[in-house]
Amino acid sequence: LGDYCLIQRNDMGCGLASLILTNLGQILNCLQTGKIPVIDTVNPQNFLFELSKKNDVNSWEIFFEQPFGKGVNDIQAKYITDGIPNIMPRAEMDLLSNDELTKLWRRLYKKYMNFSEEMFVEIKKTKDDLRWDDRGRILGVIARGTDYDRNRPHNHPVQPNLTELLKKTEKEMKDFNCGFCYLATEDKMIKDAFLDKFHERLLFSQNIYYPHKVESFLNHYNCKNDIDICKKNKEYLTALFLLSRCNCLIGGRSSGLVVANIMSEGFDDLFVWNKGKYGIDDEYELMRYIM
Repeated sequence: LGDYCLIQRNDMGCGLASLILTNLGQILNCLQTGKIPVIDTVNPQNFLFELSKKNDVNSWEIFFEQPFGKGVNDIQAKYITDGIPNIMPRAEMDLLSNDELTKLWRRLYKKYMNFSEEMFVEIKKTKDDLRWDDRGRILGVIARGTDYDRNRPHNHPVQPNLTELLKKTEKEMKDFNCGFCYLATEDKMIKDAFLDKFHERLLFSQNIYYPHKVESFLNHYNCKNDIDICKKNKEYLTALFLLSRCNCLIGGRSSGLVVANIMSEGFDDLFVWNKGKYGIDDEYELMRYIM
C-alpha cells in the first residue's frame, strides 16, 4: 500500500450504521487502489462533526480503531474520498440473501473495524448487566419507527408495522425455541408494546428513546433537544452488537440490520421484511393509483 487517503462523508442526514457501511465500502476502495484508509470525522459535515469539535477528537475513534492505526493528525494525506462508494454493503435483498457475499463483508469488517477500548468496555458492561450469557437462546428484533413512520423517506425501505413485528416475534420465538427476545429500537411506543407483550422475556439495553411521531429526522431532533450524541450512539452500536450475538434475527431492511448481520457469525434464522421502498414501489404508493 502507498499513500494515505482520508475517508470522509459530508452528509448531515446519515446515521452511525449508514456511516459504518459506507466506510466499509470506502476501505475496500482504498485497498483496491493501493491506498491506506484513514477515517475522518473531524473535517466533513456529518452528525459526528460537532462531537469531534466539542471533544477535540476524531469522534470515529470513540467507537472504532482506525483501520491501520493511523489517525488524521498522524499522516499527510495525498487523497480524499468523499460520499457513498459504488461498492458497499447495502440494505438490499441481493446482499441479505447472499451468504457468500455477506461472508466477504464480514471478513473485511473483522479485519479493519475493531471496536475502540472505550466501546469494548461499554459493550462488556451492558452484556454483564443483562446477564446475557445466562439467557440461553435469544431472538434479536430490530425495529425502526419514529422519523421513518412519519416521514416515509423517499427510496428508503418500508418497515413492518407494529402488529407484524409482534406477531412474527412471537412465532419466531416459538419456532426456534428462544426463551428471550432482545429488542433494538429508537421508538418508545414500540419498546412499550413489546414490554406489554413479552414482559420478563424482553431484553433491551437502550435508555434514550424517541416519541413515535417525531416531527423531524432523528439527527435534527437530537440537535434541537440536546440529546447526548456520544451516549446515544454508544447505546446504538452496543445494541447492534448484541443483535449480532442473537441466535435468530428479524427486522425490516435497514442499515442497522445489515450492520448486525455483518458483525455476526450467521444466524439459525434471518427473516427480513422486504416491502419495497417509500414513494417508489410500496403498497401505499401503488394503492393511490388503484383505489
